[in-house]
Amino acid sequence: MVDAAATLAYVFWHRPAPPVAPVEYERELARFHGSLRDAGPVGFLGSAAYRVSRVPWTEPAAEAASAVYVDWYLVEDWAALGRLNEAAVAPPHLRPHDEVARSAAWGTATVLRLRAGGPALRSDRCERWSAKPAGVPGASFAEELAREDPDGDATVWQRQLALGPAPEFCRRGRRPPTESRAGAVGTELRPVS
Repeated sequence: MVDAAATLAYVFWHRPAPPVAPVEYERELARFHGSLRDAGPVGFLGSAAYRVSRVPWTEPAAEAASAVYVDWYLVEDWAALGRLNEAAVAPPHLRPHDEVARSAAWGTATVLRLRAGGPALRSDRCERWSAKPAGVPGASFAEELAREDPDGDATVWQRQLALGPAPEFCRRGRRPPTESRAGAVGTELRPVS
């Protein structure tokens, strides 16, 4: 059972450098994530890579020329995030990491904390990124986002570190939310690994 109070996600958006073909980039991503699944560090809970329809803070036209990907790495806590950071660039993960890193042209990231639900990375097919309205407590907003799920199994994540310009909240699930939200940006997910 995953402890929602402690579960963190390192979320990394990236794209391949020309002339790297998306199919080769995806093979490299799958090898790296497979390596972590086979021998992840203590506190590593799982990972997944997706090709996304857009990055949540840019216009779709900005991504039209290149495939865009997002990786989700789940860990138990901050100490486990540090162990993952070290393990990702050490044997047995060093070679698959370096192969995909050499093929990347751009990347940005954030760290999120699980606020509602239980992470099910493999079944998620959409994300919606939202800013919290002023004056609304984070816990209340997380509950509101979780109630919008048509399947009842969505996860809601809140930013902990602003390493890039991603909005503060992310709601993930198998299907889009049942209602629209002003200023929210939806993204479709296609699993790579």
